[in-house]
Amino acid sequence: MSDADPVSVLIADDEPLARERLRRLIGSAPGFRLVAEAVDGPDAVRKLGEHHPEVAVLDIRLPGLDAFAILNELGDGPRPAVIFVTAHTDRAADAFQAGAVDYVLKPFDAKRLQTALHRATSGRNRTQIPRAALPPASDERVALRSGGRWILMDASAIELAHSANLHCEVVSREGATIRVNESLGSLESRLPADRFLRVSRFAIVNLGAIRTITPKSHGDQTLELASGRTVLASRSRRAEVLNRLKGLR
Repeated sequence: MSDADPVSVLIADDEPLARERLRRLIGSAPGFRLVAEAVDGPDAVRKLGEHHPEVAVLDIRLPGLDAFAILNELGDGPRPAVIFVTAHTDRAADAFQAGAVDYVLKPFDAKRLQTALHRATSGRNRTQIPRAALPPASDERVALRSGGRWILMDASAIELAHSANLHCEVVSREGATIRVNESLGSLESRLPADRFLRVSRFAIVNLGAIRTITPKSHGDQTLELASGRTVLASRSRRAEVLNRLKGLR
């Protein structure tokens, strides 16, 4: 199959209106072709085996077999790139652990679905979706575990993150604070490296949120962020902060 051929897509959703909307959105997405629709889990497994689509758009909660059970039925052989669509936020981590390339919350618009479709085909000739413990963040979403739930947050909405004992706290541009069950170093490895910077042992900032830099006498810097919050950047990170800000476009 050449890169010019349309990408084959299967959808599985037990709600007729949801399938109709997915059918319409995929039909209007250039470079993609709907090849099959499934109304429940067993139907999805059967049609995946018949049509071998490159992308499967699966509602998580399906009668008979849920999306995770569907993937288990496929075994270890070649499988499509999988996009999970759901109205629920509580299965994000499970979805990425199962190898999903995206986790799209309902209701979504055409642009959001097209982003997911193109993400699913970024490695078009894949034969197996790699599994990962936690997903890297994109410019769109990062999964944050807080207590017993998972929160999907736009990466661009994060202003800073700072250490809080063995955990960390993520602060949004609007001032909301989320306590995250993850170390600052672990979170740093999942944030977009071109947008975020570790400015000290204790803090990561969104470079786009920095408004002023005030040098201190002993080499540290005070960073004032768009919200008015201030963060101390350590002396050892001073040059990198300045260089990264110069490189922003």
